Amino acid sequence: MAKKKSASKKKQTRTAGKRPNAARPSGQKRTGMDRFAVPAGTQTERQAARAPAAPAPSGQTERKPSARRQSAGMQVQVGDPGRRMRPQKAAVTTRQAGGPVPSDPRSQAARSQRLRRIVRRKDRRARLTKVFAALLTAACSLFALTAFFQIDAIEFRGLTRYKAADVLATFGVKTGENMFFCDSWRGARRVKAAYPYFSDVRVTRTLPDKLILNVTEAVPAAAVNGKQGGWFILDRDARVLEKTNEQAASGIAEVLGLDTAGAAPGQPLTVEQPEVLSDLKALMAALDENGFLDKVQLYNLKNRERIWFQYDGRYAVCVGEAKDLAQKLAMLRELMDQELFSPSDKGTIDLSKAGQAVTDMSLTTAQVRRTARGEATLQHVGADEEDETGETDGEGTS
Repeated sequence: MAKKKSASKKKQTRTAGKRPNAARPSGQKRTGMDRFAVPAGTQTERQAARAPAAPAPSGQTERKPSARRQSAGMQVQVGDPGRRMRPQKAAVTTRQAGGPVPSDPRSQAARSQRLRRIVRRKDRRARLTKVFAALLTAACSLFALTAFFQIDAIEFRGLTRYKAADVLATFGVKTGENMFFCDSWRGARRVKAAYPYFSDVRVTRTLPDKLILNVTEAVPAAAVNGKQGGWFILDRDARVLEKTNEQAASGIAEVLGLDTAGAAPGQPLTVEQPEVLSDLKALMAALDENGFLDKVQLYNLKNRERIWFQYDGRYAVCVGEAKDLAQKLAMLRELMDQELFSPSDKGTIDLSKAGQAVTDMSLTTAQVRRTARGEATLQHVGADEEDETGETDGEGTS
């Protein structure tokens, strides 16, 4: 009971301390600022508070009234020391000191969705613009290529063995066609397949109206006598260029020690000893790199450990096995560049031993040929020995 009485007394005290709000003009609505309004009856009290206070009696300390100020989130009335500060009711939410006022999550989600829709719409427009520009560019390019660049002339370069009219008929491309839409790539393949002497065929365009067919013809490097008759002309890669007779093959380097039935023109040569054919290809490649290939008259591969070839009609050169050919032929090139031999010298050059060359310039042309063919050895060939026809000046044949 004592607690209830004390609580009721406190309530009456707070109620008695309240003052009525200041009078408002008639017809004016109540606003939130009315809570800070001071009643009219308190004007005298405020003036008294502003007046200088009377001096306190001696021996007593002057006590200043605590002026209450309005702070954020608190309702304060100055000049009423008996009243307590009361927290204001937050209108939407309590704001933390120094931070932004949070808004409604639903409104934030709606705003994010709206922004995403705007971004997606702009991206779609940008993509459509790019696609339209690309299609327009392609259409304009196609129209320009179709309307212009018609072939007015077809030119051949590097063509010596065949007639231009026959090659053009095989090529299949005619004047008046479009340079970029004609079947030039397949035409070049047809030409290369139809003419074995063409090792490479390339088509180039010269704007605005010329088509050029660049032909690289293979160089005959060797001739092989087939077991079933006929001579097969080979290039440096042992590809068959043509099948001919002995008279037509007489000016091409003959290959000894290679048994073959031949092959169709344009196809690799088929042999019974693939390792011998590999030695021949390696030797021809090394000779071509050193500039000797066009002056070779004979290849002798009967003995793979003693491979011979006849060079320039004057020298029978032995390279031994088909190993270190680049080093051996580099030594031969050095001998030729130093001009150690006179124009009348004819003989043998033995390069079978690595790092050294053994020469004998006391032979005739016929003896050089016999040595290269393996019909005579270095020990049995003399400077005064006659060939089978009785000639010693190299005019005879074996």
